[in-house]
Amino acid sequence: MRLRGRSSLTAAIEVAVAVSCILVYIWRFREAYSLSWIPIALGLLISHAVRRETPAAIGFGPAGWREAARKMAPWVAVLIAVLVGVGLWFETIRPASFERRLWNLARYLPWGVVQQYLLNGYFLNRLQVVFGAGKERRALAVTVLLFTGAHAPNPFLMAVAAAGGWICGRLYLRYRNLFVLGLAHGLVGFTLHLVTPLWLSRGFYAGPRYFEFY
Repeated sequence: MRLRGRSSLTAAIEVAVAVSCILVYIWRFREAYSLSWIPIALGLLISHAVRRETPAAIGFGPAGWREAARKMAPWVAVLIAVLVGVGLWFETIRPASFERRLWNLARYLPWGVVQQYLLNGYFLNRLQVVFGAGKERRALAVTVLLFTGAHAPNPFLMAVAAAGGWICGRLYLRYRNLFVLGLAHGLVGFTLHLVTPLWLSRGFYAGPRYFEFY
């Protein structure tokens, strides 16, 4: 599906501005101004409106969800089972009440959808315009590079973002459904947070918070 839009230069400018704003938010404003993400979100919405992109066009629609869920569900289930098994074997599962774990899961699921929207619904789509038809791999490679960089300087998160971003990008190009990808992202992210020792994950913090973690 080719997105409507202006020139590749305009798309490149949109990507550069969005990345810059997100990085400034992570490194400068997130702690001091908790609502400073709102102007970024509004800017992204305006970008979609100018390009006349509907929610369904970027992946927030019913198209492809059945096939995506059918193909992805077994792999996600196996991955979660393996992660839990490793956590039990090495005794790294974090102690927490059932209510606390349920709350964490409730937070991770919508956050997974948000991250998949940014990764694929916005940046991958824009970079496809930049690189042109038939060069999806180049667009995906740059998208994953940007996604990985947003998780700096946490090496664990950067490794997970690189691998997961590439896989999710390929799945998005095939099925184009952000809901299924987002739910899978949330489930796997929740499980990783549950079983990964703090000395490795550093609390899943990125940006300046990474250095403040003890």
